[in-house]
Amino acid sequence: MLSKRTLLCVEILLTMARSGERALVTAKNLSQRLSTSVSHIECMMCTLKKAGLVQSVRGPGGGYCLAKASSQISIWDVVVGANPAAVQASSSPPSSPLTHWLEAAYFSTFKDHLAAHFINEFVGEIDPAMPAHTPARSGFQLGPMPEQLRPFAPNSVFQLSSFMQMAAA
Repeated sequence: MLSKRTLLCVEILLTMARSGERALVTAKNLSQRLSTSVSHIECMMCTLKKAGLVQSVRGPGGGYCLAKASSQISIWDVVVGANPAAVQASSSPPSSPLTHWLEAAYFSTFKDHLAAHFINEFVGEIDPAMPAHTPARSGFQLGPMPEQLRPFAPNSVFQLSSFMQMAAA
């Protein structure tokens, strides 16, 4: 199975590919689209950049873009880029020689299948059976108070005397 980290990297690349092959996308924009924190997106972008899947452009108007065409980025490239240690661990010698052939066959089939599919294949796909992802929200939210709940009071100590005069009238 693919880790959450790997799946997020795939989602990031799909979102970037939907924006256009060489379009710049900011981490803030990605975080809003994927309902993830900007810092987590930045961490994933650093991983994808090290893997050679994205490039960054600094300065005003900068952001991230795909390092190559989405038709050249396989899902396997993302798996290897997102979690190289896990890929090396899966290809290491198994603990039991009795199941070595089964593990090797499974890993080979898994790798071949993911290497045969590319990011551009999934750019237009949105499954209507899958509900749109909505982030879980707690009951506590910060923001301005609604007008009807705001107390009518002075804004500072210096306005207190004029407020008291208006209240007495």
